[in-house]
Amino acid sequence: ERIRSDLRGQEAVLTLGLRDVRRKVVPELDDEFARDTGDAESLDELKAKYGDEVKAEDQEQAEHEARQRLVQTLLEGNDFEVAPSLIAREVEAQVDLFKRQLAQQGLNLQRIGMNDQAIAQQMRPQATFNVKAFLLLDAIGKAEDINVSDEELAEELKKMAEESNQNVDRMRATMEKNGQLLLLRAQIREAKILDFLMDKSIVTEAPDPEPEPEESSAAAAADEASGDAGAGEDSAS
Repeated sequence: ERIRSDLRGQEAVLTLGLRDVRRKVVPELDDEFARDTGDAESLDELKAKYGDEVKAEDQEQAEHEARQRLVQTLLEGNDFEVAPSLIAREVEAQVDLFKRQLAQQGLNLQRIGMNDQAIAQQMRPQATFNVKAFLLLDAIGKAEDINVSDEELAEELKKMAEESNQNVDRMRATMEKNGQLLLLRAQIREAKILDFLMDKSIVTEAPDPEPEPEESSAAAAADEASGDAGAGEDSAS
């Protein structure tokens, strides 16, 4: 609305009219609610279903962290030099991925106060770890003759197609055309190598984690820029 500059600083009486009062109605957590979700026939069944899903997610996260700790331990005990060109390619891939993630939020490096050189420097430690982990696991896979059969690849494709409700043959053709089939085979092989290492390792409970460090400058800048953009839109509206 227009602001009356001639009335600025003067006292005024503002009259407001209440149009209506609304109250949010929360449904009862009962069997009828469970049936309405379409996921269960009773409240107990619904609780069990989602409880199992949460447990599965927690288990998956715990297994992922255990594998990461195992790889880190192996690298600490078997450190080696890596060709700078390999690290440079991985840094470039990580920077490109970060840029795509920013673009999905309507941002870019300039908006978060960074440039290619700064973000590349920040990505270098993780890129170095990724390259070393790949080379180490690949060497272990070769030594232990760990490979992926066509049957294993087909089984994984079938699983992916079912989860995404796609035709498995069309999915396979698309992935093969885009070069993603080779990547999928490599991912399956890496998972098998990690499974092999986990079976050979003694896994102990990790100590309580240290307090979370502050966000990386890139992530923090992206969050701040995203928040500012949202605030700007709210004020504009």
